[in-house]
Amino acid sequence: IPDPVPKLSNSKSGVMSSGEFKLQVGLHPELENFDFEAECIIEEFKLVRVPKRKDARVSFNKGGRYSPETKALAEMARPTDRYYFEDIKCKCPGDTRSRDLGIMKFNIN
Repeated sequence: IPDPVPKLSNSKSGVMSSGEFKLQVGLHPELENFDFEAECIIEEFKLVRVPKRKDARVSFNKGGRYSPETKALAEMARPTDRYYFEDIKCKCPGDTRSRDLGIMKFNIN
């Protein structure tokens, strides 16, 4: 099974409005261009909010669905903020250890 692509809504990274960003409930892994049925799960990730001219804030999240702390951090989204999903870990059928899916970056407008 190839590495899945982590997504927020249908986006891998990019620009998202603050309203749309605040409506999200978590990350999901998507197996792109893979013809077989397999269900991978997000085990954990770190969400980092970087507001303009302020200190970054971090939330550690278990699972793909936002924890209350992560949801609160996402709901702080304002135009010009940057959000990073880092250390995204997932498991697919047959995996004995977690896969590192890298980083996603969103600029809020």
